[in-house]
Amino acid sequence: MVVSDKEFDNLYQQVQFAVECKAQEFRQNGYRDVSSNDVWGCLTTVYWRHKPTLMLHQAVSDIFGLSQKEIIDYLQLQTFKQPKANLSDVFAQIIE
Repeated sequence: MVVSDKEFDNLYQQVQFAVECKAQEFRQNGYRDVSSNDVWGCLTTVYWRHKPTLMLHQAVSDIFGLSQKEIIDYLQLQTFKQPKANLSDVFAQIIE
């Protein structure tokens, strides 16, 4: 059994500030359009997709351990899932 959507919702309430801080860190490093939703989406679909349980301290560690490469890889995958999006436009929006 994997972590349910309801458990993710409850977890988000607990770690929302950390997720927003991480998104702000990316923006300060020049990735100006990375949102907290992007950070959360990356964590829930890549990091925690198959985890049977997730402890609060593990979640916080994963949030602050998320690298620029990982968020960019996630955003690229999201771009490929959207057939009308142009990758160069996405990077132009993300990177100054």
